[in-house]
Amino acid sequence: MAGNNVAQIRDNKMDNRMDEATRIVKDYLSLVGQKIPQQDVKRFLEICKAFNLNPFKREIYLIPRGDGASIIVGYETYLKRAERSGKLDGWRVWTEGSMKDGTLKACIEIKRKDWSQPFYHEVYFNEYRQDTHIWRTKPITMIKKVAIAQGFRLAFPEELGGMPYTQDEVDVEKEEQVSVEVIRDENQSGSNNREPEQTQQSPTITIDEIARIIKPELKELMKQRKMTTKEVINFWIEYNGDQDRMIEVLRDR
Repeated sequence: MAGNNVAQIRDNKMDNRMDEATRIVKDYLSLVGQKIPQQDVKRFLEICKAFNLNPFKREIYLIPRGDGASIIVGYETYLKRAERSGKLDGWRVWTEGSMKDGTLKACIEIKRKDWSQPFYHEVYFNEYRQDTHIWRTKPITMIKKVAIAQGFRLAFPEELGGMPYTQDEVDVEKEEQVSVEVIRDENQSGSNNREPEQTQQSPTITIDEIARIIKPELKELMKQRKMTTKEVINFWIEYNGDQDRMIEVLRDR
């Protein structure tokens, strides 16, 4: 009987946290002041709840883009989550090379208490540079931010896997919209017997959508193989978004 009461109290606390998260997100959306598609609002709310992110603390943002919206986080959010894990044992970021000869890159080294060797990652300026004022005036700062975001996602996949990307990364990934078949649960009613021509019209998806849900390991493998945006999209379509399968395929190449 006592055990049931404890479980009930725990469930009530969880429900209260969910209700509070919903209220916070709705308050934030009211301040955005623009009409956001319901599907983007729903996804934003789900991500906030799943990762316990508070938009008023600048942990996550919903940025209107044309007919849709992008969901991004600040790179500081990655740092907070890594520190909260209790596994972070120090990190440093620096730059090497020069913009003049196209060799400028940002390097990051992250130490974890449960790893014998530090994690190392690097990103090249020419791959992420943007024609914006901030990138033209503060190129070193911006490429370092990209290295920090990617490095911590890769070094802390359990804590950060599935979390939205930073704006510095997402803006580089913008591309034309393409149609992709909806990945349906195999147990969905009638999905196994439905012929391709009888499926509902596929929704549009941008490379931003893929960037938000792609696993760090898969993205790193694609980067190592220097896959273009178009190749990433075609590869995604070919394997119906099965990321584990795509990882296996790329490992064997």
